[in-house]
Amino acid sequence: MLRKAWSLNDDTLKSLDPHMKHTHNYWSGFRKTLDSQCFSVAEQGAIVSGAAATFRGITRLLGAFAAANAGLK
Repeated sequence: MLRKAWSLNDDTLKSLDPHMKHTHNYWSGFRKTLDSQCFSVAEQGAIVSGAAATFRGITRLLGAFAAANAGLK
């Protein structure tokens, strides 16, 4: 979608849009399936905690990459 919005006709940003014209349909299907799930309050808490832990880990990893590459400029 970004490539289309910015009129990029090459492979720039292609990895961010691997499904191209199917992205909307796939995302809508995913959301519909997720919305139909009946998670308990405990399960919802576990899902949110797991997602938060994942994002904290990614943040630490990106920070380490940035620190390691800071001296390369």
